[in-house]
Amino acid sequence: MKVKNISRIIAEEAELEITGATLLTVEEAKKLPSRLRVYKNWWWLKTQGYPSWNATLVTKFGYINDIGVDIGMDGTVRPALEISNLKSSNLKIGDTFEFGCGRFEIISDNRAFCLEDIGESHFNHYIEGELDDFNDYEKSDIKKKIVDEWFNWSAKLC
Repeated sequence: MKVKNISRIIAEEAELEITGATLLTVEEAKKLPSRLRVYKNWWWLKTQGYPSWNATLVTKFGYINDIGVDIGMDGTVRPALEISNLKSSNLKIGDTFEFGCGRFEIISDNRAFCLEDIGESHFNHYIEGELDDFNDYEKSDIKKKIVDEWFNWSAKLC
């Protein structure tokens, strides 16, 4: 799909293949420059915290809390887009573009990070007797009802 590059003075169309959306891992968040980690509210990461009923987050001051917090608390959701062809597009790491109603900055060869949030939510998944999966991102409502639905809606706008 085409995205409009808004970081260069001369706006140009770029063929960028966006295949999905996800939350960042702790490792990906640690690689972000502090200007991208600092935000008006704390935001969720997809890495499970310790103990297993916690989820990891980035504080509003940009610090990564890899111990995590209780998943019942509302945190801001800032998705990352999955990119498959950055090297063959005319964009580079550090460029920004619009997708759906959001602005994104390319942070690696396969990710672009949302500069805003798409709302607040809490992990909401619990199966009796499966406490280890309590905050499993792939099974969570954040993935299914927030990130995936937002991505599908945004893809229709492009």
